[in-house]
Amino acid sequence: LNHPTTRQKTTYNSLGREFPFSEKPINKNSSDEPPFETTSSLKRLETYYDPLGRIESLRNENRDTNNLWSLYVQEAIQYDDYGQVYSKRESNETKSGDTYHTKVQTTQNNMTYDGQGRLVRFDETSYSTQQGNSRRAWEAHAFGLMGEPSRVSESGWSDLEGSWVRESETVALDQFGRSLISHSKGRNSTSGSYDTWTSSVKEKGELGFNSLGQATYKIEFGNRHGLGSFTQITESGFADSYDSQGRLHHNKETLILEDSTRTTEINGQTYSPTNQLIGKSSTLTETWSNGESRMTDQNWKGNYDDGGRLFGFSETQSSQLFNQEGGFAGREEKSFSRESIRYNRNGQVRRYKEKQSTQIFDEPRDLIQENHQSGKRSNIEYNDESQLMAYDETGKRDGSNYDEHYQASVFNENGEAVDWEKVGTNDALGPYHLNQYNSEFDEHGRLTDFDVTGIQSGQPVKKSVRDIDYNIKGQIQTRREFGETDLGLYDKTEINEYDRFGRLQHQSESGVDTQGTYSSQTQKYV
Repeated sequence: LNHPTTRQKTTYNSLGREFPFSEKPINKNSSDEPPFETTSSLKRLETYYDPLGRIESLRNENRDTNNLWSLYVQEAIQYDDYGQVYSKRESNETKSGDTYHTKVQTTQNNMTYDGQGRLVRFDETSYSTQQGNSRRAWEAHAFGLMGEPSRVSESGWSDLEGSWVRESETVALDQFGRSLISHSKGRNSTSGSYDTWTSSVKEKGELGFNSLGQATYKIEFGNRHGLGSFTQITESGFADSYDSQGRLHHNKETLILEDSTRTTEINGQTYSPTNQLIGKSSTLTETWSNGESRMTDQNWKGNYDDGGRLFGFSETQSSQLFNQEGGFAGREEKSFSRESIRYNRNGQVRRYKEKQSTQIFDEPRDLIQENHQSGKRSNIEYNDESQLMAYDETGKRDGSNYDEHYQASVFNENGEAVDWEKVGTNDALGPYHLNQYNSEFDEHGRLTDFDVTGIQSGQPVKKSVRDIDYNIKGQIQTRREFGETDLGLYDKTEINEYDRFGRLQHQSESGVDTQGTYSSQTQKYV
């Protein structure tokens, strides 16, 4: 990879200090690789020095291949008694005509160094028009042979993630300083905990980078809340993995879970002039431990507001289902769209509209089920830990209009709502007011236990659900429910069976109520 750079119009003051200049770096690969070339222009607009000749502030202007303009400012630079930077303030403003405008402001202070002049600690606050406010405390505990931080701890808070802590360690680097093996663990208040290892080394010792330094292979394994134990392999060493500007175009991700394997191959991605993803086509192959499988062609399209945030997107999915013997078992057609997405000043979603539809066809390709839903969610609120706290929603579900308000009051350490209430009305069920509390979840983020009180369909509700068990596809397989109705106490156990499309096919129920012991069988879809 060649990096020729042309610098011109460099000026100096009477002390020989550098003032404005223009620079045009060109990144271009050798002839034995797919075409790759990027150009940009960098212009130093201002440079100011303190009485000791140290830079106090500077301003750079940059334009890239797509004429994306940015202005970088570094100012308020302060030094300690040893001439090391103690604090500084940075901002980066990016524009593309009237269609794209973002700004990031960051302040670092309390910068501390060890006896060898290596940075070991700092505090940081920032604000982004896309992601809101954040703060971070960073500390290095160990360094590698080249002086790079090899073991780091961080903690902080952001509008999008809430509170978080993270520890990371780089175990091995290549000669270019790229991470080959690393370990990371942490937790945040919106998505829970994780403990993972990442490697860019293939089984035979080959490194996962091409001659341009782009990633071609990565394996990550460990445990992550919502997934449980997992291994994910990412391959992007295809001839067309990256486009001429180095953006991802084609790759394959294989996610191995306890009961299933999911392989997603991205067949093509398109980008806007501001390098935002606007189109993606992919194929998802899911294989379960019982031998059943599903192959899905997916197409995604997105558009953005003038702040660079996702304004709307749509996705279509066409799936073929196969039985345990590999024979064709049916087809599913799904579509989902979300539009008119609006954000608050912290970058959090505050309202949107969405639609979804599902069609199911059996082996002779006859339509056997069709479902359409639509809704509008507004007045979305978050607590100080960035957890979804409240919203209003109206729409049509299962053929009935509904209007409801949701309010959560207690969350667990993984950001899941433990106590919440819903108040609303439904054309089919009438008014309802439900309180769910004492909710518990498994490592996959699935509900296992909860209590409910309230009113639904004009009847009081008081029940407890325990020991929810799921099958390999994440569907409820068994559960126990006990509670009280107008007729008295009851206690029952449900066992569910599903067809190849995931529809409830057969349900057996047994238990005891005011009439005594009972059991029943219910046939759903045949």
